Amino acid sequence: MMDNQIILFYKFVKIKDTEGFRKSQQELCNRLELTGRLLIAEEGINGTFEGLKESLEVYKKELKKDKRFSDVVFKESKGVGYAFPKLIIKVRDEVVTFGVGKLNIKKDTAKTITADELQQLYKKDEDFVILDLRNDYEIKVGAFDKTINPGLENFRDLPGKLSELKNLKDKKVISVCTGGIRCEKATCLLKEKGFKNIYQLKDGIHTYMQKYPGKQLADTRNAQRSSDVNAILNAAYQYAIDNNGNLPTSITDNTCSDEGNNIGQPGNEDGVDLSVLTVKEKYLVSLPVDPSQSGDEVTDYHIAKSANGRVTVCAPKAEQNAIISVTR
Repeated sequence: MMDNQIILFYKFVKIKDTEGFRKSQQELCNRLELTGRLLIAEEGINGTFEGLKESLEVYKKELKKDKRFSDVVFKESKGVGYAFPKLIIKVRDEVVTFGVGKLNIKKDTAKTITADELQQLYKKDEDFVILDLRNDYEIKVGAFDKTINPGLENFRDLPGKLSELKNLKDKKVISVCTGGIRCEKATCLLKEKGFKNIYQLKDGIHTYMQKYPGKQLADTRNAQRSSDVNAILNAAYQYAIDNNGNLPTSITDNTCSDEGNNIGQPGNEDGVDLSVLTVKEKYLVSLPVDPSQSGDEVTDYHIAKSANGRVTVCAPKAEQNAIISVTR
């Protein structure tokens, strides 16, 4: 079985020849058969790639040969082989859109707090709040204790929300985001606007979750579940399109959460058989499995259809009382 991996990385550093750098990155990534996205701007880079583990190791070594990126931190997670449909490498005005003009990130970004230090703050029950700078829908899937949700549809909405956050100016505030890049930018503005005791979680929620996978936050697993149920539903409907509107015959009329609708893993007789979706990898490279599933019989994702033919895929093992279910 191929060992796929996903990497996230960014670096704020001056890039003068953005187009030349884009061309060299395009050539390298094409050669290594990577998929995903890399944004390049004069202020730096912001990337997420998926590929074979050995290919990503080559990519990391090649990037770090450039002194500007010798200290880039790569966040790694297990890949699935189909996380991104293609490779996109573009030059943009900003590597993460904020819309407040140029910031001196190296000079003005907030001090960092490590995953260990944040965990100690929770243990001591210190007086602080978490300012979560992810998009609103991501926070609703799962968040830290003591979280303030500013209600962002997009990161660039934050400047317009500052008046609603003014009561936090004298509090100890720890900003968090997925990988750290939003916090580096946002805390520059927050400090400028009078937030006196502002910090940022070093290397983001992704790194915290790798160190404390069972603490405070289950959003990494829930985010994977959300991605997986959508992938399964999309595959089932693409199969129907290719087969005169007929869904896989194993999908029955029932309530999605019923245990009898658990999708079976390949080679097992237990559960709903969706192996037709993985034949020649036409609709799915492999059947996604719930991140908490340790066995090899079922996926712990469920699928069912209603009397009127609408199909639902759900994740009954979603954490923090989240409801992860898609219907079409």
